Amino acid sequence: MIGQAWPVADTGYTILELGEINRQTLQLVLQAYLVADPRGNTFADHFADYALAEAAAKHFAAQGLLAKA
Repeated sequence: MIGQAWPVADTGYTILELGEINRQTLQLVLQAYLVADPRGNTFADHFADYALAEAAAKHFAAQGLLAKA
């Protein structure tokens, strides 16, 4: 399940939370962060923390990389 989404500066790329809902607390148990390109497609990489995902998103943006649809 996808949780929150944050834009990465003005790049068009987005960082997404990936996790599962805890049925007892109804809260998201965060498992990883994903990066989505400007088209909304996510890269296959899963990142352990927000800083790594942000660095990857900035790298992808600088290189003009797009995720496979």
